[in-house]
Amino acid sequence: MAHCKTGPRRSCTPTSQVESLRHADTGKPAEAPPQNSTSLADTDRDGVPDTADPMPYDFNNDGTPDAQTNCDVDGDGIIDYGCPGGTDYWLNTTIPSTFPAPYAGRS
Repeated sequence: MAHCKTGPRRSCTPTSQVESLRHADTGKPAEAPPQNSTSLADTDRDGVPDTADPMPYDFNNDGTPDAQTNCDVDGDGIIDYGCPGGTDYWLNTTIPSTFPAPYAGRS
């Protein structure tokens, strides 16, 4: 977020997140909500926590570890963004029906 001045000498200055989270009635910074939970590790980022994922290093769960996919972790034939020459911004995965509930069959 930024504050901008209009007119012939227009300029913008960024604001901090805290500054943008002020109570409208008091002008005081709003407090962040408490963080009471911890997230479970999901190494391959397929949406299945490592503790329930039989293939925690395989994004598309095809049996080939991500490190062996030549920068195409979803197997669609397009080099993934973040790799040299990569243009695949949208990675698709399907969770096999053999995975434990509630993850089985998700796509």
